[in-house]
Amino acid sequence: MGEKATTKEVPAEDRIGLSDWRFARWDWVACLLLVLAGSLLWLPGLGRRGLWTSGEARAVQTARRMVKSGKWVPMTLEKGMPLLMVDPASGERGDTITGWKRWPTKLSYDDPCAVLALEEDWRDTVKAALEKGGPPIELRYDYVPQIHKPVFFYWLVAAGYTLGVPMEGPWMAFSIRCFSTVPAILLLPVVYLFGCLLYDRLAGLIAAVSLATCVEYFWLARVAKMDMTLTFMLGVAFLLWYLGHRGIRPLACNLGVYVLLGCAALMKSLAYFLLPGLIVLIYLAIEGIGEHGWRGGLRQWPAAIWRTMRRMHFLAGVVIVLAIWLPWHVLIHIETDGQFTREMFLRHNLSRAGIMDYGKEFEAKTNALFYFGRLVADMLPWWIMLPGAMIHVFRPRCRAFWRQGAWLMAWMLAWMAFFSYLSFRKEEYILPMYPAAALLIGKMLADLIRAPAGGHISWRTFADATKVGLAWLIGRRAAASDPDSSVEGDLHLTIAVRMAAVAMALAAVVIGIGALLMMSEGVRDFMFAFPDADEPWIGTNEHDRTAFSALAVFMRGHIIATCVYILAVAGAMVIAAAMVFKRRCGVAVALWAGTMAVALLPMVHVFQDRTLDPLRSQRALASRLGEVIAETGEDTRLILFGAEDHELVTLMPDRFDAIPRLRFAMLRGRLLALKDHPVIVLLPRKDYEDGSLFGEFAWDDLLKTIEEVPTGMPRYDRAHNDALVILRSPRGRAPVTQPMRPGQGT
Repeated sequence: MGEKATTKEVPAEDRIGLSDWRFARWDWVACLLLVLAGSLLWLPGLGRRGLWTSGEARAVQTARRMVKSGKWVPMTLEKGMPLLMVDPASGERGDTITGWKRWPTKLSYDDPCAVLALEEDWRDTVKAALEKGGPPIELRYDYVPQIHKPVFFYWLVAAGYTLGVPMEGPWMAFSIRCFSTVPAILLLPVVYLFGCLLYDRLAGLIAAVSLATCVEYFWLARVAKMDMTLTFMLGVAFLLWYLGHRGIRPLACNLGVYVLLGCAALMKSLAYFLLPGLIVLIYLAIEGIGEHGWRGGLRQWPAAIWRTMRRMHFLAGVVIVLAIWLPWHVLIHIETDGQFTREMFLRHNLSRAGIMDYGKEFEAKTNALFYFGRLVADMLPWWIMLPGAMIHVFRPRCRAFWRQGAWLMAWMLAWMAFFSYLSFRKEEYILPMYPAAALLIGKMLADLIRAPAGGHISWRTFADATKVGLAWLIGRRAAASDPDSSVEGDLHLTIAVRMAAVAMALAAVVIGIGALLMMSEGVRDFMFAFPDADEPWIGTNEHDRTAFSALAVFMRGHIIATCVYILAVAGAMVIAAAMVFKRRCGVAVALWAGTMAVALLPMVHVFQDRTLDPLRSQRALASRLGEVIAETGEDTRLILFGAEDHELVTLMPDRFDAIPRLRFAMLRGRLLALKDHPVIVLLPRKDYEDGSLFGEFAWDDLLKTIEEVPTGMPRYDRAHNDALVILRSPRGRAPVTQPMRPGQGT
């Protein structure tokens, strides 16, 4: 088969840290097969599920508002909220806390001197505040600002909408998810090529396959989250940096690195430019220590950093990154009077880094071991191979590849350590380290396939090999003789993978038994309460409880199919372990990957898309609201009272006003302003039924003008926001009066 080089030829002595691989026609075939496999795994049924994750619905709304309004700097959702606007004629800017512009004295809604937001008599209610010297204000409803993340991902989606990608109708969910699914598919050949450059084709292929069949990667490939797109961009950037560091087209590679990191910073945070720089610094230190020892390496570390910065044209790179990142941030700072800057940098960056306290009371709590627990679930089953793969990097047999392994280790461990340090942790934050972990696993399994130890390995041999391995790890001479030299193949590697294979088989059996036990409500309650309900190890929330409860109901209803499914998966893992012992390691790897793919496909297509979706999606509720509006009239206005139903707003854009939870003065004010319109109020049923939250004084007069309308929706979980109540207020209703507060008279 003919070959052609696609990288600049460099002398063999200068290809330190790279394999002898050259791109050939076979690699085109491998890349196309990986793209085809990813497409078959993730594209079918991609739009079947509703947009019930908030990030998906927000992405659609934000991008759609950009296209409809023609404004590509501000980011807004397709619902209104009450905003207190400072009169521009006053020449003063309001303090922005929860709206674009707010009353400058930070008055609380519950303060007796505060603005009560009654639209008909707002002039009277702010009179006392104006007498204190405050500037003129007005109350109006405007689109809710989207200030959670920077703009680049929403620009990608909006650009797709501008080019004709469907932003409404039945293809809306499919189109928005393609902005994550396509990068997930393209990352597979990128990882394959990365593995070829670092090691060989087999290592790259195993790395790509193992990455695709990780639970978290498989799930996020079918969800419209910017983290998958970010992972693709960072994976390509790390590949280009390593090529440039090794002298292959350094100018082009460095330019690509800076452009990608600038886009990553504009997509999520400037930390995604700083963190790769930290990883490079750590790798240069490891590389220097490996070449010159501890003292020499650390002594030459500053010089190595300086040489790398000059070779990478670092100052020019900083200019490129800032040219991409800075202009929009300046414009959005001006547009929002600094609100985005405070929210993004003070809360999402500095507060989560533990440098300051700003809005931490709204953050979910997890402890420093969160990501270790998540890896157990999210990188199943490949994480079991990861400890052995990390040790394999520095074994004497892998001495020729230690630079490649050091780069992958620095990438993976620094990424995990950085996000473990932050006080706010989410499982998708460590997704960019998954390619590095997959490449380490691919290298180890590729070496095993080429040189498995043959014959029967006795317990004595196993014990001696373990002693020698432990002694090597701590840098001491082993008391026992190393049996590796007298055995064909790599004995230590074979033993390590055999142990991991047995652990994978046992894990499959234990998970299967646990799944059957999870049908018991008592077991589920224990699972969510252990080890600490306030700071869970792997993170749990009401959505997880809903999913596990629905899964238990589904399994009880399909008990025979469930048992067959569990036995098939566990049986395949046991057979794969047997193949490792039979020296058919390639068959074992194929069985592991195939089993995970076959196991995950029913979970997403049968359970998630067809069983869980009716409980989580709000498409049926949108249809029910359409029926109610047909009865009340097209001029009906809708109010979300303490309910964050992003999918519902996406399905019925520009029809909702959002009022914060428990703000009854605001609700009354809005009903007064809309007295000539029929009004539908939606709120969580648990709030509506929990009288202790509101008290009779809050609902008394409202109940005279509002009636409950049956939703017809399944009330599956009181704690989940799909359990909503519809309150209908007709046209021409009696005026709503302001109730007395407790203690203000009889």
